[in-house]
Amino acid sequence: MANDVIDFDKADKYSFVKKVNFDIQCEYLFNSPLHSDFVDPKQWKVYTLENGPKGLLVIPRIFTRQSSEKWFHKLLYTIPNKYTSQLKSNIALPCDEERETSNLRWITFGYHHNWDTKVYDEHKDDIPEDIVELCRCVCSVLQLHFVAEAGIINYYTNKSTLSPHVDHSEINHNAPLLSFSFGSAAIFLIGGRERYSSPIVPIYLHNSDLLIMSEESRLSFHAIPKVFANNNDYSGKKITRINLNIRQVY
Repeated sequence: MANDVIDFDKADKYSFVKKVNFDIQCEYLFNSPLHSDFVDPKQWKVYTLENGPKGLLVIPRIFTRQSSEKWFHKLLYTIPNKYTSQLKSNIALPCDEERETSNLRWITFGYHHNWDTKVYDEHKDDIPEDIVELCRCVCSVLQLHFVAEAGIINYYTNKSTLSPHVDHSEINHNAPLLSFSFGSAAIFLIGGRERYSSPIVPIYLHNSDLLIMSEESRLSFHAIPKVFANNNDYSGKKITRINLNIRQVY
C-alpha cells in the first residue's frame, strides 16, 4: 500500500496533484507573536487532488523544525496540565513524567463533543489562546473565514488507528476544518459521502503538515489506518504523533 500513498513532499511526480494559487496575505502573521513558528508563507505550497473530494487542501511543512517540536511538547505536556479544569479526556490526566507512556488518546476543549450522542455540549470552555492565534495566523494568510470554537487533540502511538468516520456534528458545515500534524508520519485515507464510496485516496501526513477539509471533503469519510514509528525509536506505548483538529461549530 505504501507505494500507492500520495506524498506531497514529492508533489511534482503526480499528474493528479494540483497546486492551488492563493493570494497570500502575510501582514497579520508577521505581526503575530507566533510568526517565528512558521516557515515564510510565501514558500507555502497548497495542493489539492483531482481524484479526491473537492475542497481537500494539503499544505506541507508549514512550521519550522524547532517550532514543530515546541508544539508537540506543548500539546503533550503544557496544555493538558494548564487547562486540566477545562479539558475533557478519555482518562484522568497523569503527571508530566507519566503522560508520555500513558493511555491518553484524546482531549477536547471549547465546545465539548459528546462521543455517545454525537452532539456538542451547550456549555463552551475557553480554547487555549495560542491555539486560537495559530488558527488566526493560518486563516489570515489563506483568507479563510473561520472561527475556532471547538478542538480535539488526538494522541497516537505507532500502533494507533482511527476508524472511518465523518465529522458531521457541527452545525456549520460550510466553515473549513483545520487539522495540524506533529510528530510521526501517518497515512490518511479520504473517500466520499458514503462509507464504501470510491475512490478512497491514501495520502501521507508528515510532521508540520496542515490539512484543510472544506466543501465536499468537509463531510467525506476519512480514517488513519497507519502511524509510522519515528526516528526517536519510540515504543508502541508512547505517543509518537499528535493531531490538533479545530472546528467551527456554529
